[in-house]
Amino acid sequence: MMNKKFLYTLLALVLMTASVSAQRLSKETQSDITKTVAAFIKSTINNDYEGVLKHTYPKLFTMASKEDMLASLQGMEAMGLHMLVDEMGIKRIEALHETEKDQYALVNYTTKMRIGLSGQLAEPNAMASMEESFKNTYGKDNVSFDEENKQFNVSGEKFMVLIKEEAYGPEWYIMEWNDEIPEVISALLSKEVIEKATKRIKP
Repeated sequence: MMNKKFLYTLLALVLMTASVSAQRLSKETQSDITKTVAAFIKSTINNDYEGVLKHTYPKLFTMASKEDMLASLQGMEAMGLHMLVDEMGIKRIEALHETEKDQYALVNYTTKMRIGLSGQLAEPNAMASMEESFKNTYGKDNVSFDEENKQFNVSGEKFMVLIKEEAYGPEWYIMEWNDEIPEVISALLSKEVIEKATKRIKP
């Protein structure tokens, strides 16, 4: 099973839509990435967690099984987490790294959402853990708590890596870039991809 820190990070999983600008990507590649992201967005907004995991980078399931992730995502509302995405939009899609067999792209996106808490997650320890996770992920100035409605208001810019590897077939998959869990990033991506992404994200 996932530990709480990993689960809270996973709960922050949200995505994006809107206009796309691409750098050094072919029209076919841009189209394929856009379709993957659009499907991922639709699944996220509709709380279709099977759809979300369908487009998630399969290598992630070597760290936590797809079944465990699905159970955790489906159990969010029962735990007391209610997420509503108000806005999301892609700012930029650009080529990141390429080998003979594999290809990687970087997506910069904005998001704005409300995350209501009740039950177990409204308890002080759980709220503190989630607040810390959100602030680490989106920046402390982009997270506030509405005491009256018992909900976090979260906004900011994020990055994700789009991945197409021969080992997993011809499809593009999505991996959220989260500095809060560097051990996950280093376990899943090559040194070259990490170095290039880091330079783009933190110039």
